[in-house]
Amino acid sequence: MSTLRPRALALLALFLPLATPTHAQRREYRLELGAAAAVTSFASVTDLDPGFGGALRIGFWLPLNLGIEVEGLTSSAKTAAGSTTDVLSGTASLLYNIRLGESSSLFLKTGLGTTEYGDCPAVSVPDSGTCGSASEFVFGGGVRAALSPTIMIRGEADYQNNSDVESFSNLVGSLGLAFMVGSRPLIDTDRDGVFDRKDKCPATPVGAIVNK
Repeated sequence: MSTLRPRALALLALFLPLATPTHAQRREYRLELGAAAAVTSFASVTDLDPGFGGALRIGFWLPLNLGIEVEGLTSSAKTAAGSTTDVLSGTASLLYNIRLGESSSLFLKTGLGTTEYGDCPAVSVPDSGTCGSASEFVFGGGVRAALSPTIMIRGEADYQNNSDVESFSNLVGSLGLAFMVGSRPLIDTDRDGVFDRKDKCPATPVGAIVNK
């Protein structure tokens, strides 16, 4: 019996951090770096099969849950004639982030960019697929699921509207990792809903009356 009590106390001490409210561990994010595998379902007018590739991203978190992000996407797809076309796109987007708990989040995004479908041949070739460049409008959204406060699994789906001589739309799905660089914890020592960096009295006891 005497040996059980110290063990119980040790287990209690081990699990106390898990039972402590995680509000104090919320972080302020500043820079997001990401990489993902991607698949693109091209519009039928392009004569391209679904393409597989990847994406690289760099984003900056702003106040009011907003963010800006630059993304480069590459995809390799086969044409109806059996040849392979490399499709490259670059976009700049505005994001609206919706926090889920302390680290995870949902987001919506909209942006503009360009898509390059490879060089056009001097002579038109049937079933060779779309070629040349087109302006691009992107709208989409996704989720960041936290593996840790600074490492996320990020999945998203985007609607990619291309316009040049004619307008057509592609769908892009991606899954990868996001790394939050330069983040810092937002600590609320007295749990009054105001984080310490903005709290004039960060150590005020809970329930105490303070001058505002």
